[in-house]
Amino acid sequence: MLVLTSACTDGAPFGLLRLPPAENQIHARTGTETRPAYDIRRAEVRVSRALTVSEENQIYPWADIVWRGDPPGDRYDQISTIFNAVVADLSWQMQTGAPVILVIDVRGFHALTEKARYGYGGNYSISFDLALRDATSGVELRPAERINIIEPAAWGQQAADNEARGQTQKVVVTRLITEAIERHLSRPLAPGA
Repeated sequence: MLVLTSACTDGAPFGLLRLPPAENQIHARTGTETRPAYDIRRAEVRVSRALTVSEENQIYPWADIVWRGDPPGDRYDQISTIFNAVVADLSWQMQTGAPVILVIDVRGFHALTEKARYGYGGNYSISFDLALRDATSGVELRPAERINIIEPAAWGQQAADNEARGQTQKVVVTRLITEAIERHLSRPLAPGA
């Protein structure tokens, strides 16, 4: 289990103040589970316009969404596109088992600003609720559960080297979200769920 002690930058209390509480903290690269037995048909991805967005080039902007992995534009749509790409990949990989629809509600999405990425370092901090519905009947199969991803991000020269090799922030967060959802779906349902 990952202990939340920092956030987007060293000493910033994102994990304690900004990430909603969760029973399901996930460190995306820890351990492996059995591949989930679901046939993912599609997703409903919600990125509420009530979430705050920051374009400030600060070490740690206080906002729900901090994203620089795409050109300036509609950050809500960009994040929705990332989650839809994740689901498209997972639906290609997972075609055995109950046909399901993933229902994803994004709660927070922090990557690094330019200032943090090239000068100070920090973490990716992504929070979303995930529920599963039967693709045919619409009946809820798994209730919504909070998934929080906290992962150290490359910075400084390492970030520049990664960018040169195509390991952009977008590539990294897409992988982290994919792994987190796959791990979550591999966990057994809680009793009484």
